[in-house]
Amino acid sequence: CWAPSTQASLTTVMTGPDGGSGFAEMFAGSADAIDAGEIGTRAADKAVASADPREIDAGTYTVVLEPAATATLVGFLAFIGFGGRAYLEGRSCFEGKQDQQVAAPSISIWDDGTDPRTLGAPFDFEGTPKQRVDLVHDGVFRDVVFDRRTAKEAGRASTGHGLPSPNPEGPFPLQMFMATGDASVEEMIASTDRGLLVTRFHYSNIVNPMESSITGMTRDGTFLIEGGEVVGPVRNLRFTQSILGALSSVSMVGRDAHLESEFFFSASRVPALKIDEFHFSGVSDH
Repeated sequence: CWAPSTQASLTTVMTGPDGGSGFAEMFAGSADAIDAGEIGTRAADKAVASADPREIDAGTYTVVLEPAATATLVGFLAFIGFGGRAYLEGRSCFEGKQDQQVAAPSISIWDDGTDPRTLGAPFDFEGTPKQRVDLVHDGVFRDVVFDRRTAKEAGRASTGHGLPSPNPEGPFPLQMFMATGDASVEEMIASTDRGLLVTRFHYSNIVNPMESSITGMTRDGTFLIEGGEVVGPVRNLRFTQSILGALSSVSMVGRDAHLESEFFFSASRVPALKIDEFHFSGVSDH
């Protein structure tokens, strides 16, 4: 089987005055769909706005995550939770949670390699046609994805998620979607008494896969929100947070979804999120 496709991306990080930095990126199926000027302007504006950041204490904050930061949570959840092998071997954070509430009711996540709004071929590396798999629906855990080997072990059919051999990790979803809501980022900020606006995360790593815990740092635009307004930039912070805990604390979901990539071989179409409780464990020196 074969399928023609093209992919394009532009990632921009700009260094601004007095320690400021800004980030913007776009993924698309064609270079014609990428507005380089808009991306550059957005990154430059962030760099200027984040100059001379002040230091704040670590702790639990309300956060407004822009889509690039949301993609980190979704991307890591794909790897540690939604793979058929991890689930069958009892290593998934969804172990024992079938049909249970694992996130806020506003959270629905699915994988669909046939959707024209994502990137990639409509079949997996074993030649199996891809299909939509509802992973979390209205906050309830529904299913994981399978390749041929794990499907046979589970008494199921492959969902079209085989990866290149040799592959000791088994299958996991590469083309995920998160359902949108009805809020803008501006409305999320306006509804926040005190919190943080986060552009993106970096150096993220798994802490405890069974607890869906990861750690990492904010980067390229982290801002303090007070009284429903962004009042200024802050020094980057290190977070240590359960992904399912964060998704259970979602109170607002963005109305617009963007194609973002946490890992170079996958992409997720996700919105911004307002999360009422997000734990920051320390101040970054970067």
